[in-house]
Amino acid sequence: MNTFPVSVTCDVTAKVLAQPFRYRVYVNNELFTERTWIWQGVHLEEMLPIVAPAGIYPIRFETVDPENGRIKVRNHRTDIEALQDKIAKLGNELVQLNKDNADAETIKRLVDHIEQEKELLVLYKQTRPAHIIMYRGETSVEISNESK
Repeated sequence: MNTFPVSVTCDVTAKVLAQPFRYRVYVNNELFTERTWIWQGVHLEEMLPIVAPAGIYPIRFETVDPENGRIKVRNHRTDIEALQDKIAKLGNELVQLNKDNADAETIKRLVDHIEQEKELLVLYKQTRPAHIIMYRGETSVEISNESK
């Protein structure tokens, strides 16, 4: 049975009313992690490294101490989607450097970096075929056995 390495990242913020305030993350009903929120005025990027066969894997966050606060989870993305976003941001940076008449060496370095990231994206699409979907009302990662 083939397994695929996939990384899902999402942004977590919390409104803490009292301590302890903890949350748990489940992937496919399996406890993935439990965290005690100790930060103020920040968000966390929760990264879920998954190695699994093709299939659909629901991702669920729940608070352990609901009377002590609440969390918001947003912007679920796979490593493919995160890399696509990074390439788009680098492209915008390149446009700005051209507008600012940056030196040729700086522009060349950025162009080379973008090309490296695009090559990595092709590899990810071949070896980490996954995307975020809604499945039965839950945010889920769908791992495919076909490259896109």
